[in-house]
Amino acid sequence: MLTTPGGPRLSANIHRVPEGGSVVHAGNKIYLLDASGAVISTAISNAIVNANIHIPTKRFNSGWLAHAHWRNQGSSPISSLTGSWVVPPAPKTNNGQTVYLFNGIEPDSGDSILQPVLQYGPSPAGTPSGSGWGVASWYVTDTQAYYTNLVSVSVGQSLTGNIQLAQNPALSILQALGLTSGYYYQASFPNIGGTTLSVSSNEELTWACQTLEVYGATDASQLPSGNTVFSNIQLQTQQGVPSVTWDTISDPSDGVSATVNTQGAANGQVTITY
Repeated sequence: MLTTPGGPRLSANIHRVPEGGSVVHAGNKIYLLDASGAVISTAISNAIVNANIHIPTKRFNSGWLAHAHWRNQGSSPISSLTGSWVVPPAPKTNNGQTVYLFNGIEPDSGDSILQPVLQYGPSPAGTPSGSGWGVASWYVTDTQAYYTNLVSVSVGQSLTGNIQLAQNPALSILQALGLTSGYYYQASFPNIGGTTLSVSSNEELTWACQTLEVYGATDASQLPSGNTVFSNIQLQTQQGVPSVTWDTISDPSDGVSATVNTQGAANGQVTITY
């Protein structure tokens, strides 16, 4: 099993998405397409594991440590989620741990997540060079995981993670794969090439978050020091700017917390403190 930013998955079920490629999640089948729309592989989404991605755990090496979240219960789908944060200093101690920082959106079922991810340390996408930090976009389902190329970034670099509900340019391909209606999302770091991940699904993404997720760390020295601020958080639905109140879950036993500094769907701010 390998640790993705959605939990452990079998290595055979983790897939790199070629640049320009996409993922189609139609019912219980997940198709990986190349840039021309040709099917590279087909997987079955079994939904038989406890795959509720956003259930936090209480151990350093077990997943989500702190996050802020909001669920859209309105009739208008989330059309965009954007947030900015700065690449933090590397942890003082490197013990082969993996640290993920991201914003993301899940469906009500909680069995998948679409996320532009900053990672420290190794992951199935690779190990970043230089600072030890890198970015990639991920789509993780109950049994499968899909990722773009990993791009190394520098400490102090400003990042913007973006998820958009867009117009699907290849309806005929989707219909041939059995997706006659649904949603077309794109996750990316807009100013970093090669990080765009396009996903078509019959599930609406409703549950938005800003998250710290960790695997393999045993003490606080294996996390960044200080804090990471998710700033300029912008969330919109197709009808405009909704009323948003972010809730948080923290891990006080490990000294890790999520704090909402500014509520709302416009210019929100959340701080993860290590």
